[in-house]
Amino acid sequence: MKKAKVVDFSRGEIPPPDGKGKIGVVEAMNPSDVVRLAHVSNFSHIVQKDGMAFENELKTAEAMTENVMQFLKDPLSVIFGPQPDDQPRANMYVVNPVTEKKTSTLDKFEEFLKSIKGARRIREQAILVADELYTNAMKIGHPHEKMSTTQFAREGTVEFFAEHDGSRLVLGCRDSFGELGFSQVLTRITQCFDKGVVHSINNGDGGAGIGSFMVFNTCISYYCGVDKGRATVVCVALPLGVADTDLASLPKNIHLVAA
Repeated sequence: MKKAKVVDFSRGEIPPPDGKGKIGVVEAMNPSDVVRLAHVSNFSHIVQKDGMAFENELKTAEAMTENVMQFLKDPLSVIFGPQPDDQPRANMYVVNPVTEKKTSTLDKFEEFLKSIKGARRIREQAILVADELYTNAMKIGHPHEKMSTTQFAREGTVEFFAEHDGSRLVLGCRDSFGELGFSQVLTRITQCFDKGVVHSINNGDGGAGIGSFMVFNTCISYYCGVDKGRATVVCVALPLGVADTDLASLPKNIHLVAA
């Protein structure tokens, strides 16, 4: 089993570019620098001391590092811990063939949100994030995504799941293709931070990066695991009871692991 190595940079030191496989602990780091630290310094995890549920996020980073396959198999149990017998956490789970349209799943998620205390304030953002995650997972199964029919779709599945513990809502997708590249996603997000979303759109070089940027900028934690050629899991955590206008300014964590 791979042992997680924690490197504490919360006192303002500049991390060296040798963080591959390591957990970087930081403090008061803005979102753009979190992405750069993961991208340029190659840290697999960036966890903020002043962020929400710091101890839990650090444990999640360690668990993802030491047992990637468990995260890929059951990401919610790794993020939240095992379901308690006395007070099980409310959740939802849907699995569809890649050819299935996303409307039904998103409708079920919207109904699920109505049952969660504190979700009303982030409802719109949560639905946008769910739409983006599901769309990205589904697109991988459609090599000819400009086609209007599904005849070119590969065989495969998209799973959508969500769960909350009263303070955090975690939602995510698993596809059966395992083709996501961390560098590509981080580059797209960085471009949006550097150039601005509007400039990226106007210059035509934002592409799918706009959606990836929106997801990261909205969440407090971004979790991703890839088993190449087999599965990709992307999850995010959103805080319950927080105004949607405050989401972008909250400390952000990032977790990236590959089997």
